[in-house]
Amino acid sequence: MPRESRLIIFSEFEVIDALRRFVEASKWDLDGKTIDRVQAYDERPVRAVALCGGGSDERQLNLNELDLTRAFLLYCVERKIPLPKRGQKEVRISDGALALAITIDS
Repeated sequence: MPRESRLIIFSEFEVIDALRRFVEASKWDLDGKTIDRVQAYDERPVRAVALCGGGSDERQLNLNELDLTRAFLLYCVERKIPLPKRGQKEVRISDGALALAITIDS
């Protein structure tokens, strides 16, 4: 049976924007700091660390694959990027960038 695959690759700016919005929507407390940088780790499952603030006051926010998936789904919905309702969704690293992979069995 054929399978359809779609890969949405996010720029560094889009990743930070998606995570900032996700943190805000989730009502996570970052002590008034905002996400400045994100370091992704190409592991199974993918994980990332968001860095907030700087210097000795820097805070790290650990994000698992589910957090990243939810952040990217929210980003796409808010920007009216069409997404299939069915299908397996997972976060991957593609060409050094975070991406939302969607696979649908036909």
